[in-house]
Amino acid sequence: MSGYNSTMSFANGNVHFNQTWYFDLRSSVCSLSSLLPSIIYLTCRFFGLSQVSSVFSAVLVLTDPTIAIEGRLILTDGILHTFSSLALLGLANLSLSNSVFSLILCGVSLGMAFSVKYTSFGLSILVATHEYFRIFGFNLFGFLDSSDHIENVAFFQTNIGKLIKNGVIISLSSFAVLILAFITHVIVIKYRVSQESMISSNYEESLLWNWEKDQSRRVIQMGLLERVFQSIFRMHEINMNSFCPIGIESKWYEWPLILCDSLVYYAKELRAIWMIPNPFVWYTASIGTLLLFLLIAFSIFKGDTYLIKYLFLPIGYLTSLVPFALIKRTTYLYHYIIPLILGVINASVFLNLFLHKNIVIKNSIFVIIMFCSITEFVFLSPFTFVLPNYFMEPRLWRNNLLK
Repeated sequence: MSGYNSTMSFANGNVHFNQTWYFDLRSSVCSLSSLLPSIIYLTCRFFGLSQVSSVFSAVLVLTDPTIAIEGRLILTDGILHTFSSLALLGLANLSLSNSVFSLILCGVSLGMAFSVKYTSFGLSILVATHEYFRIFGFNLFGFLDSSDHIENVAFFQTNIGKLIKNGVIISLSSFAVLILAFITHVIVIKYRVSQESMISSNYEESLLWNWEKDQSRRVIQMGLLERVFQSIFRMHEINMNSFCPIGIESKWYEWPLILCDSLVYYAKELRAIWMIPNPFVWYTASIGTLLLFLLIAFSIFKGDTYLIKYLFLPIGYLTSLVPFALIKRTTYLYHYIIPLILGVINASVFLNLFLHKNIVIKNSIFVIIMFCSITEFVFLSPFTFVLPNYFMEPRLWRNNLLK
């Protein structure tokens, strides 16, 4: 819409872009990223959390420098974070309404996240687990606590049909959005830059040089859907084979305890953008998820099945994080932002459940953590917003945090 025709090479970092389309690219991502705290607040409210706990989740997401910096500086990440949070909002809406429209809305929001980066595919397990426990209620294995075999079978057959129907609607909706996103990409990105080494020769021949007027090759060389599916699978192949270390990669197990190093995005004279995690956000997310899982497991062990319906939250956290243990490619910090957001929600849910009878103590803990998180965010703000004449070392909360 702003006139960008995909022919600009961003390889040279010293080039200054003053075109309208470049501003629009940046401002669009920043604008989407700024919606994240509001969407998380609505998600928590839709899940039935109190106003204080919903504000708590929104504030923690707002005050993490890593989310703020990646949302502003990486063209895809602000979109990824926002679309992933919209998928959570669609899921929360589904917990209130089982209408076909709500199912389609959940699937569409999932498809939007999938179409940005495949790292969001873990959200599909989150949705599937949520639907299982929402349909089967407190029955962990899908059967009633009854000795009547006929009643058990009828209960299972009825609900498994609902689960399959909902799964088909959500899956088809998300898949349709994913395909439409790639179709749009193939149609809009019609020019080649210099050498398109990541695609097949037929696909390359379907791209035009920006001086060409005859566009017949766009429809002769390769079919639209063939290009779409090649793009989908080629993107996955390239991602899975990124083995070259460049000094800013991390291991999946380093994230929950913040063992991964911080990294610099920009440095000039006494100004820098340094992506330093806020420990009050990251540790709250990790510890909150662990405590929520233990609380649910302890309640099941006691024979109380009420909390089973919350099991989808720690499972969603794990399915967004653990898959990175199964791949050999290098991984970077943006892969862990989705489980970070889920972890913040998990911490809020845990405090709500564990201290539901002690509202004053619960709200006090929320306020204390929010105060500490905001204070740390302000303390690190010179390296989030490129303020001049500030030194990094006095503001580090861990000696070996710098990369």
